[in-house]
Amino acid sequence: MESVILSGPGQVKIRRKYPLPSGFNDPYDSNFDPLYNNDPFAPQEEPEEEADPYFVWRRNAPFLYDSVSVYNLEWPSLTVDFMDDSKNFRVKNGSLTQRLLLGTHTSGTETEFAMVAELRTGVQSLRENMTTCENYNGFVSARKNKENNPAHSSYPSLDIKAKIVHPGEINRISYVPGTHFSFITQSNNGTLYQFDYSKHPFNPRDVKTSLPQLVLGGGHSSEGYGITWNSSKKLVSCATDGSLCLWDMSARSATQTKSHSGVADNVPVLTPISTYINTGANSTTSGTRNSNITESGGGEKNGLNDVEFLHNDDNVVLTASDDGNVYLVDLRSASTGKKNNDLSMFNADLSHSSHSSKSVEMAMTSVASVDSGVNCLSVNPFNNNYFVCGCENGNIYLYDLRMHSRTVLLLDHHKESVSQIEFNRACCGLFASSSNDATVCISDLGCRGQELRFVHKGHKAQVNDISWAKLNPYQAGHVGFTLASVSQDNLLQCFTPNYSSL
Repeated sequence: MESVILSGPGQVKIRRKYPLPSGFNDPYDSNFDPLYNNDPFAPQEEPEEEADPYFVWRRNAPFLYDSVSVYNLEWPSLTVDFMDDSKNFRVKNGSLTQRLLLGTHTSGTETEFAMVAELRTGVQSLRENMTTCENYNGFVSARKNKENNPAHSSYPSLDIKAKIVHPGEINRISYVPGTHFSFITQSNNGTLYQFDYSKHPFNPRDVKTSLPQLVLGGGHSSEGYGITWNSSKKLVSCATDGSLCLWDMSARSATQTKSHSGVADNVPVLTPISTYINTGANSTTSGTRNSNITESGGGEKNGLNDVEFLHNDDNVVLTASDDGNVYLVDLRSASTGKKNNDLSMFNADLSHSSHSSKSVEMAMTSVASVDSGVNCLSVNPFNNNYFVCGCENGNIYLYDLRMHSRTVLLLDHHKESVSQIEFNRACCGLFASSSNDATVCISDLGCRGQELRFVHKGHKAQVNDISWAKLNPYQAGHVGFTLASVSQDNLLQCFTPNYSSL
């Protein structure tokens, strides 16, 4: 077996091996030609590139992906989320358009923005019938088509369609199900904001004041990284202070912002229906946030990092905790009366909502326990009993709710902390995970003993977040298998692995 260099797309060099014909003498073999070492045109070794996994990945990328696109953002993003464009799905001029939600992470040095981007990727549109083949014009140079008509080019592109001023850094972002223009953000100050980007100009006039459509306040006292929706338009969010808040997005707001830092006045403020405090065995539910946090000691050791509803169950959520547990929370255990939430940070007039509520015990059960903090989790969309969780030690655990905290499967593909994990919503058993080791792994629970199916090594820094495309994986070009990932070095990468490798 001898090594040769093949030229791939984009002047990428790919090393591949194949057997030499019998009796063939390799002219580049130094043992065959004594003058080889003196030949200035002889291929040279590349020790630095050989040792760098990124260069190895780049050489082999044309064989591993159906498509891969890399975009350099102005600022790193802590989160990414595909919007649901499944109802508007169509392939036009050999390309497919999807929308992405992004945020900026400037560490307070610049104005923070929530961004809506439009991603255009090329897909295969050739069908296997003679009528199509006779009139197929797709063999014309794609580069020539791009030069003649850039708007109808199938070349991958990313266009920012909206930039909205945001108060504070954006830790998590999520589109609002059932809407076309709305999304929710979770900030580093404990407050959530709802935006409708159809009501905002592309270039904001005032970069110091944010104008959200709704402020969700009075629930968390510190930053959070977890939000999830149910089918009843209720939202659950969690934070590092150990609080879990239930919000009714269909309810009317009775208060408005006034002199709130970074937010315009007279913006409606929504308060949570219930607030849960994670204090381990003595968890409580309350409407008076500050006093209960102080009494329960809900500190960082019991902080909550992620939360997700059980599919087809609007009342039960799973939440990942820093104390190494995954808790099952029954939201029906809380009082649903009006709460006297602390909204002093908004300087709002709360005289009309002075109802108080008594703390009651919360039904909170540990369904998984590991020897490391749990950063993220994802519930199988086809079977509520199965869920996976990613931990600080780099391990991924599979659990079955019916097996009483027994580990079903342990995967140790990552070398550092797992930052995000997500099941593909249209393919049973397939999930992706990202890590601080700069990799994105795709695993399939249906392949026993060979769960790891694909490793994406296109990043050089820690991967902050990932998101599956909200499309059917078996539509044109297998676009539903597309993943978006963002890393700490300002990169956004959108890639579709080769379908045969999954």
